[in-house]
Amino acid sequence: EEKERPAGDAAKAQAVAEDAARAAATTVKMNLTDTLGCKWCIRPDEMDNIQVGSKSLNLALLKPKLPKDILTPQAVALPYGCMQKALTDPANSDSVLAKLQEVLSKLHPKTSNHDAQLIFEEAQLLIYAMKMPDALKDGMTEAMANVGAQDGEERVKALFNPRDAWDAIKGVWASLFA
Repeated sequence: EEKERPAGDAAKAQAVAEDAARAAATTVKMNLTDTLGCKWCIRPDEMDNIQVGSKSLNLALLKPKLPKDILTPQAVALPYGCMQKALTDPANSDSVLAKLQEVLSKLHPKTSNHDAQLIFEEAQLLIYAMKMPDALKDGMTEAMANVGAQDGEERVKALFNPRDAWDAIKGVWASLFA
């Protein structure tokens, strides 16, 4: 029975060089501009597995199955695509989006872990520098008011502080680069 002969050093070196060339020519692509046609903010009755994650969706699906005397948290959600919508909003498109695209363009498959960490830290700082679009604030306020009207009370709207909400939202979005 014949055994495969190991490739010579020259063949190995050539294969490694070809892999490195392909990796260097490959850019990492991130969706920073496709808003997926999303609304700024959605109510529980609008949630589905295409727009929100499982935690939000499961709470929305649980509520109608519970007895009326058992309350679930009033909530609204920012659907998938909302970060991109905020990045492409005039409040951020010139100041943050262009810089974020430039920073992330430095990321390649062969980027070292150390360099990738520096790139991601810079990306996080840019996310924290974003400004809350007025339309997002309005969309959240409207969705909360609608949830309150549906439930007969406005627990969530009464607690809404735009600055605190925006800080929390940016924290979630920045964690994408952690």
